[in-house]
Amino acid sequence: KQPHIAKWFPDPDDWLNKIHERNGIYSWTTHFMILHGETPMGVCQYYDWFEYGKSETWYTVDVPHHTFSFDYLIGDKNYLGKGHGKEIVGLVTDAIQQGTKGKAIVLKPEEDNEASKRAIAANGYELQNSGNYFILQIP
Repeated sequence: KQPHIAKWFPDPDDWLNKIHERNGIYSWTTHFMILHGETPMGVCQYYDWFEYGKSETWYTVDVPHHTFSFDYLIGDKNYLGKGHGKEIVGLVTDAIQQGTKGKAIVLKPEEDNEASKRAIAANGYELQNSGNYFILQIP
């Protein structure tokens, strides 16, 4: 476990379980390996908030395939602080827009993850009045 990963994802087995169950109980989640050229530098996943959000209270939806969310992790510390987060957020946003019929994406970075908040805002997501999550409406 690397400290910069454990800070945001203390249980790597949770992500590994979701990957192993991607054709089963987590079939509503799409996983990606993040590459810089041919070098792996992180992972991400996007999912239908209707399914995932059932265990969350900060944002709710009543219909499937309308609202999506995603998580990303730059695992290789050599890629931190170089603008890759902004690019990743843009690429995953594009993947959701092109691969789903979703009308919104909601993101709630960890409260003290300022770099992620900047990357999200730089991609056109709007911070909501409550100040603890971002939303992007998809035309």
